[in-house]
Amino acid sequence: MEAYHLFLLVLVYSITNFFFLLAANGFTVKLIHRDSPLSPYYNKSATTFERLERATKRSFNRVKYLSDQDSFGDDGDVTSNVFGIAGEYYMEFYIGSPPYFILATIDTASDLTWTQCNPCVGCSKQINDLFEPNVSSTYQKLHCTTSADCRIHEYCYGRQGCIEDESYCDQNNYCRFRLTYQDKDYSNGELALETFTFKSTTGGMISFPRIKFGCSHINNALEHNVQSGLAGLGGGPSSMISQMDSMLDAKQFSYCLVPLDEYSSVSTSKLNFGKHADVTGEEVVSTPITTNGRSKTKYYLTFRGFSVGGSTFMFIKPIIDGNIMIDSATMLTHLPSIVYEALKSKIMDAIDYEPVDYEVEFYDLCYEDLEDIKPPNITFSFKGGDIILQPFNTFLQNVMHKGIRLRCLTIVPIKDGSYPVFGTFAQTNFAVKYDLENWKVSFKPTDCTIDPSYI
Repeated sequence: MEAYHLFLLVLVYSITNFFFLLAANGFTVKLIHRDSPLSPYYNKSATTFERLERATKRSFNRVKYLSDQDSFGDDGDVTSNVFGIAGEYYMEFYIGSPPYFILATIDTASDLTWTQCNPCVGCSKQINDLFEPNVSSTYQKLHCTTSADCRIHEYCYGRQGCIEDESYCDQNNYCRFRLTYQDKDYSNGELALETFTFKSTTGGMISFPRIKFGCSHINNALEHNVQSGLAGLGGGPSSMISQMDSMLDAKQFSYCLVPLDEYSSVSTSKLNFGKHADVTGEEVVSTPITTNGRSKTKYYLTFRGFSVGGSTFMFIKPIIDGNIMIDSATMLTHLPSIVYEALKSKIMDAIDYEPVDYEVEFYDLCYEDLEDIKPPNITFSFKGGDIILQPFNTFLQNVMHKGIRLRCLTIVPIKDGSYPVFGTFAQTNFAVKYDLENWKVSFKPTDCTIDPSYI
């Protein structure tokens, strides 16, 4: 009997260390675009134009969310004014023992990963069963003595007298969280530790124990959605990548987003962690991440200027560090109006055709979608280097207006004081790495449909 127990201990130890070894070497998972056939949102009867129209609306909503400053609630608590969490990409993983399937929106502008849990008041319907914390043998509530023990974010942005966070210690000395959204939706629950398991694209299962997450028991933030919750990939200490750091060989992640016209094919975007996230080679361009006096959750870059079709660079004056945000859930690129107008003028000079003279909802510069129209390459200059955006990064085809097929610029002006954002359409067919050890973002031109060589 003692020999049998010893055998079990050795077996458990070996399996645990095998999973840690796999994690240390990094891993890759699929990213599911919400409009791909792999998505529960996929509607095969929807036209390409209808999908693009919805994605464009989400992009403007997302920018409002990213730009909102946090405010104090009526009772003095800190609430985060969020417009909505509907993103562009989902990832699949499992939590608990036994493992429960989770489909979550990835968000590079959030830290806390949370999911709907049973029992749940007001929870939306999701494609999988609600997570059962009472069934999981590895679920552990977070104990606390003060609210500081429950800290998940830093939303103060330097304001004096601000009590950081959206979490608190309840009367039973357990940590709880509360997310309040701008449209009055909310997600409330308890903070806990749990085992997260990922299915790698190579077929292996990689587990990470004691990951802090939010178990939501009161929730209507996913009212119109079918996913389980949100996967936080921000730069703060409570994000998924920060918590997995001790078991990965490198504190970094990267993704490679396939172009929009590939969503109906077998190609899928990829999300890489640890060593698998390496982006190397002569074509790599790196630019520093700056907090610019803000929270480390969001990723701010420094945009210096642009060039159109090889023309002379036009630089912003003055150049302020952290003047644009890179985001995983905003499709369009949003620039200050004065910068946009200069860019628009250069693009119009480079295209031999006249743009349409009527207003197209959401878009500012559109042309009739003629084969002879050849949009120029646009070079974005960031602190540290320049990246070349090809027409598939900057012009969207299949935009319909009153029966006319248009090709529209996916860079738009900011009109409501929102913060500039470098969107996912511009990031397609780039390997994009977030290095949280050296605080920089790297870009490498890559055919994301076939080329895994950057890993």
